[in-house]
Amino acid sequence: MQSNPETDELFLSALSVDVIQNTPPRRPPSQLSAEERERRKRENLERKAQNRTDSASTLFSPLTSYVTAETELRELIGELEDAVMVGLHTCGDLAPSTLRMFVAKAELAAVCSVGCCYHLLSEEFDPAGQ
Repeated sequence: MQSNPETDELFLSALSVDVIQNTPPRRPPSQLSAEERERRKRENLERKAQNRTDSASTLFSPLTSYVTAETELRELIGELEDAVMVGLHTCGDLAPSTLRMFVAKAELAAVCSVGCCYHLLSEEFDPAGQ
């Protein structure tokens, strides 16, 4: 459905001035500076942390962040105890990465990883070179 500028203007003119927010056009992350990406990431994590403390249930807390086996999970999730890591469609190198993270992090009690896109793997298993 396309918007009609005349109807949009009529609708917006009926609103109180204090509820109208002019937001700048959204730019894709690839066009942002490193500082802007870091600022947005920090704000996003702070907002999520605030939402977790505001919500009644902290049993399930989704988190979207780039993590590796070296990431300190307790910095991202404050009250982390016996966590379960779940990966659905862990495409390509993400599947072995989740397994490495599970092995490296004592706070991860279990892992469930459903890999896919094995043709996208950039590494090979070498049983002799373990």
